[in-house]
Amino acid sequence: MVPLYVTRDELDNRIVEELRDVAGPLREWWESNRTEPFILSDGTEPRFVLARDGTACVHFDDNEDEFATGVIHNDQIAHVGLCGELRSAIYNVMHNRLI
Repeated sequence: MVPLYVTRDELDNRIVEELRDVAGPLREWWESNRTEPFILSDGTEPRFVLARDGTACVHFDDNEDEFATGVIHNDQIAHVGLCGELRSAIYNVMHNRLI
């Protein structure tokens, strides 16, 4: 079970590109909470989880080609919220905790 529309190398390159626009508290959160990407299902499709703070997470939705937030529950991603850019996903997790 792997995401269909993005490879790990493509995702790593996308993260590097997106992080150019992430600074200050958002960057600090990212550096403290990022994880080695791992795969969980959102109930329908496998997704790469990129960072987590407790049960809240930032992941990449390759079907929509955007970063997203969610809550990890029972080894799945629930309460998915599409965010577009990585910095928006980080901001949403930082300020809402549970999406």
